[in-house]
Amino acid sequence: MNRRYSNLTPCVYSVIHPITRVAVYIGKTVNRFERFRQHRRAVTRARLTKWTRSLWVDGLEPDFQILEEFASENDATEAETFWIAAFRSYGATLLNMTDGGEGSTGWIATAETRLKMIESSKTRRPVSEKTRQRMSAAQKGRTFTPEAIEKMRKAHANISPETRAKMSAAQKGKAPSKETCLKISIANTGHTMSPKSRAKLAASKAGRKLTPEHCAAISNGHRLRRLRLSELFA
Repeated sequence: MNRRYSNLTPCVYSVIHPITRVAVYIGKTVNRFERFRQHRRAVTRARLTKWTRSLWVDGLEPDFQILEEFASENDATEAETFWIAAFRSYGATLLNMTDGGEGSTGWIATAETRLKMIESSKTRRPVSEKTRQRMSAAQKGRTFTPEAIEKMRKAHANISPETRAKMSAAQKGKAPSKETCLKISIANTGHTMSPKSRAKLAASKAGRKLTPEHCAAISNGHRLRRLRLSELFA
């Protein structure tokens, strides 16, 4: 199977230092091999790119750890927010610019960045009304065909139990020391999710009715996450 398109199960992962094993970034993806390749080539977000290039000086590359796998990308999106908050609660100094999930929730531009954005907008060529209409028309009604959806479903279910077991075994035992966790905790003390981010999360879940099966699955998921966190920060 083509490596680029294999293993398309949605997941939440961490980017970790190859020597200290300390997590520096939490992300989600539906194509882990392609995403990890982008991280190694330093073509992703600016802060993480600078960190990756700093490893190159010592002939190193970032390592990765799968935190959780999901049946759908929506579940992975919600879980990304949880894992970012969980790692930060344990004192991890992450390079994530947002609180996780889609969009830029929790990101606040610096004064320098705002000035650059303002200057850039002054010299930007305006988009004509005709171009705007074309762009809008091109995006309307875009949906996945049943064939494409079926292909994605089959790809997500393509991982064998043996492969899952090997992936799980390969990640076990890779955790920072208690001393490292303490240093990270001291460095990141006081970092909390903003009230605006909390309000957005609450609003997105308002009115949602869950079935007993869904509630049981969520409860079991929380239990497994607690076990995973205890392994990572033991």
